[in-house]
Amino acid sequence: MLSHTNGTTSTFVPSVFEYGVPTRKLELLALKIHKPPTQKNDKSTYAIIITTSILVGSVCAAIASKKNRDPFLWFFIGVTLNVIGLGVIYFLESRDKKNG
Repeated sequence: MLSHTNGTTSTFVPSVFEYGVPTRKLELLALKIHKPPTQKNDKSTYAIIITTSILVGSVCAAIASKKNRDPFLWFFIGVTLNVIGLGVIYFLESRDKKNG
C-alpha cells in the first residue's frame, strides 16, 4: 500500500504504461515466445533430402565400381544409409577380379 501526502492509503496497482509496454502486449509477446514452432511441409526440404540421397548413392556406386563391387547394390545402400553407407564402402577392401 502506498501512502499519499495527504495521509490516505491506497493499494498499489501498476500502471499499464509503467513498464513502457501495455500489459496485453506483454502477454501476447510471452505467448509468441513460448509458442512451439509449427511444422510446415516444405517441398524444398524434401527436394534437398532426395537430392542428397541420390548424390551419396551415386558416389557409393562409383567407389564400389572402382573396388570391383556391385555398384547397383551400393547405390541403394548409399541412398538408404547415406553417410554410413559411404563410410562402409570407403573402408572396404577391393575385390580381386576373377579371371574366367
